[in-house]
Amino acid sequence: MAEAIKVTSPTSKATGKRAVPREYSFEYYRGDNLDEAVELFGKDIIFAKFCQQDDTDLGNGLRRLMNEDKTDAELEAFIVAHKPGLKRVGKGGGAKKKAGVKEWAAEYQNAATAPERKAELKTMIVNYIAEQNAILAAITN
Repeated sequence: MAEAIKVTSPTSKATGKRAVPREYSFEYYRGDNLDEAVELFGKDIIFAKFCQQDDTDLGNGLRRLMNEDKTDAELEAFIVAHKPGLKRVGKGGGAKKKAGVKEWAAEYQNAATAPERKAELKTMIVNYIAEQNAILAAITN
């Protein structure tokens, strides 16, 4: 199924380009699953994009730990424990833990009211779609 995508150009006072943001909307089909995406774009492109995103995730995690003055051994432990696709989520008092989406969803469902859950999930879905659109735009250009 094609997905509706809306892109808005940024404005920049520094460069003087485009004083008014421009919007463009279109339908784009990426496939409904991994097999269809591979058929449409090729396995090399899909794998390259996976590696690129994983490099970004690893780098972000390592930078966060370096900013916390973690030791080289702690950085290496982070790399060994890293699993692509798992997110670091907060749990009480700022403590962090690694959790998959299912574990996070179960914890969150027990911790929040229905309207809070609905608003949070809506925000997560919108952010996820925007992130995926940016990723796919990068690999198709």
